[in-house]
Amino acid sequence: MINNQKMRIVTLIVLLTLNLSSFGIFASTTTDLADKMIAQLDECEAFSQSDRLVCLQKQAKQSQLALQQAEQNAFNLLSKWDDDEQFILLAKRKLTLSNEAFAHYRDVHCQYFKSLGGGAITNALEMRRLTCVSKLNYRQADQLGHELSDLNLKNK
Repeated sequence: MINNQKMRIVTLIVLLTLNLSSFGIFASTTTDLADKMIAQLDECEAFSQSDRLVCLQKQAKQSQLALQQAEQNAFNLLSKWDDDEQFILLAKRKLTLSNEAFAHYRDVHCQYFKSLGGGAITNALEMRRLTCVSKLNYRQADQLGHELSDLNLKNK
């Protein structure tokens, strides 16, 4: 039962992380800021392989901080939501579940992406994984902000 529930959550996260613009649902799902942050990953390509790994490790940490900030901002906005307390609490619980499911999805997906490097040396495989982690973190952070951008807030 629990595994079935986890699979549903992971499936939901997969669907949410798809680029919805390709389906015509949103004109754009990433902001200029998210695009700029993801573009910074390309800057790591200018370094030697060992320096590139360090650069990508730094980017992954920065993307994790950006995601944590977006998650905290989402909770803060939900606290200011102009709706009944029961719906605010429900949304916060669902956000917590969503954040956990996203982290699981990201980790599994990026391990898969890493495996697509085949017989590459270990550093190259890890660089693939770190790039994947950073991109997904930035996109998720952007998505969290996008979802709450038109939330009706209390006048306090």
